[in-house]
Formats: sequence, C-alpha cells, structure tokens
Amino acid sequence: MSAPVSPGLGAQAHLAALASRIGASDRNAEVELVRHFTPGVRGIVRRHCRPGEAQVEDLVQDVLGAMLLRLREGAIKDLRALPQYVRTMARNACTAYYLQHGRRLPVLADSAC
Repeated sequence: MSAPVSPGLGAQAHLAALASRIGASDRNAEVELVRHFTPGVRGIVRRHCRPGEAQVEDLVQDVLGAMLLRLREGAIKDLRALPQYVRTMARNACTAYYLQHGRRLPVLADSAC
C-alpha cells in the first residue's frame, strides 16, 4: 500500500492480528506493520515538509517507532482508527520539527489533509 488509508474488513482483521502479535512481542509482526505503513507515512511527511528537507527519513522513523511503542503498550484500543492515528502522528511530527527548529511551516495547497 502506498498510503495508510482506511482498510477494508479483511485488512482490519489483519491489522488487529498484527497488533495482537506486537502486543505479545512478535518482532516479525512489527516488521510487517512497519513495511505496510512506511510508504504512506513517508508520503505524508514529504507533503508536510519543505522539498528536499533532510529530516524526512528521521521523522518517518520517529512516527513508526511511536506507533510501535503505542501498540506494544496496548494503548491503541480501536485498531480501525490506526490509519488515521498514524496520519495524525505524521502531521504532528512535521509540525513539531518546524516549531522546535524555529522554522516556518511550508504552506500547503490543501491544508485539510
């Protein structure tokens, strides 16, 4: 998948199974979930950062790491919300980066995303 979009019923069951395995410390499930979400998170981060921003990959890793941590802790109860949660985390990571570094956020053509 190229973006963390709302999954269908089969995909929801698969995400729930992965989350359950992650909660049981299954590293293979973590790898699979990271592979699933990486392209979409990278796209969101690139969209919300300046072109050529050197921090894109670091921000992607931060978002994916935070997602795994929350799943390990069992903090995400409604896995149907996981894709939107990841989108929000990615946008917030970009905003936090620019605020921490005293930079202005890039202006997006469609800021609703």
